Amino acid sequence: MSLLDKIQDVINKSNEMVKTFPEKYREVIWSLNLQEALIKIVNEDLTNNNPDIIFEDYREYFASKSFPTKKIGTEMVFFRGRIGNEVIYGSDDDLNKHFILPYYKHEIEAPPSIYAQGGRFNRQGISYLYLADTIETCLAEVHLQVGQNCSIGEFKCKGNIELIDLTDKDTVEMETWLKLLTQPVQQENLHLYNVTRFLSDVLKSINGNGIYFESVQAEGHNIVCFNPSLFQLVEYSEKIYTTTKIKYHYHQVEDSVREYAKISKGDEPNSYNEYENEKKEKKFDYFNDWIKYEREKINKGVL
Repeated sequence: MSLLDKIQDVINKSNEMVKTFPEKYREVIWSLNLQEALIKIVNEDLTNNNPDIIFEDYREYFASKSFPTKKIGTEMVFFRGRIGNEVIYGSDDDLNKHFILPYYKHEIEAPPSIYAQGGRFNRQGISYLYLADTIETCLAEVHLQVGQNCSIGEFKCKGNIELIDLTDKDTVEMETWLKLLTQPVQQENLHLYNVTRFLSDVLKSINGNGIYFESVQAEGHNIVCFNPSLFQLVEYSEKIYTTTKIKYHYHQVEDSVREYAKISKGDEPNSYNEYENEKKEKKFDYFNDWIKYEREKINKGVL
């Protein structure tokens, strides 16, 4: 079954499922169910297949979506940061002294591919240029801590280009793909980078320039440029910034208790879960098959 068929199938199932809910809740529940189903499809595809096996299927699907584009002009300024700064030891007259400078030139540009560490959109050994549209967003993206220094340089595009614009979330599908690409990745779930890098590779096959997307760390926007040579560092633009205070933006997450408390009586959840029961059934099927296999060995006198 192709990716398009899988997605159409979950859309049809979602349409049928929401009919059992009060009308005023159907749109929200439909969206949540579709998001969960799409994420499940991607995770299962990458669990059961190497990326190259399913790549063409995903490329064909995304190529059919006609993604909106973001135009980047030569007058626009973007920022790239690197935690820390340069120190040069010398003297002022006869006084030994150290001079503090921002990281500059190649030290602030995209690293050579041989030194490139894996990131959200790039695999290890692949060098992409990550940029932010404001200094604040740049500082947030490098997770600068209070008291740390960060060197930031300004970058401009060498020519007018177009990037895939993931800020246009008019459909649940678009919102879901953005959610997948920008999902928080912690030390305990580093495998999620395999999802974001795979989707990045697919999008790169559609637009070789890069992606424009909302930052999940700050209010601004980010760029991942697949071809770092499209941008150039503005000479002598490098500066050092430090953080004196970090302000957290937060909101209460609506848990399931409060979510269902708002729904009229009779719509309480139950313990049945199609996905979990399916996984449980597969485990028990294998469990029973294994028992039969071992029982046959015993009957045949094979220990």
